[in-house]
Amino acid sequence: MRLDINLLNSSYSSTEKSIPVVIKLSSDEEVEIAEKIDLREILLLQGEDAKVGTYTSCRLGLPRDTFIVSKQKPHYIVYDVYEDCSDIDIEPGEYDISIKLKAFVKVDEDKFETIELSGKKAITIE
Repeated sequence: MRLDINLLNSSYSSTEKSIPVVIKLSSDEEVEIAEKIDLREILLLQGEDAKVGTYTSCRLGLPRDTFIVSKQKPHYIVYDVYEDCSDIDIEPGEYDISIKLKAFVKVDEDKFETIELSGKKAITIE
């Protein structure tokens, strides 16, 4: 499986308290995954320093409902990097958005395997 980060807007301003991004999950082959996808990390990085973001979020519960992901049928999720950090100001500059997810791939009728997916995307904030 693959995780791609796409910018929702063509430009981002340091005065706005919102940095929405679209996550695209896809796979070269059909993969059945659980609807339960855990966001492990969403950070706005400048170099190695995290400026805003959330480190972990885990929904309790077992994976049950599933859907198919493939190259032709990707799955999209919208996240906002600023969602839990609206009281933090950032300066204009060059940054990276780093995202880590935990997904559950169905391997048997009642069995799921955990996979970690991650990606980075460069972003300029004006």
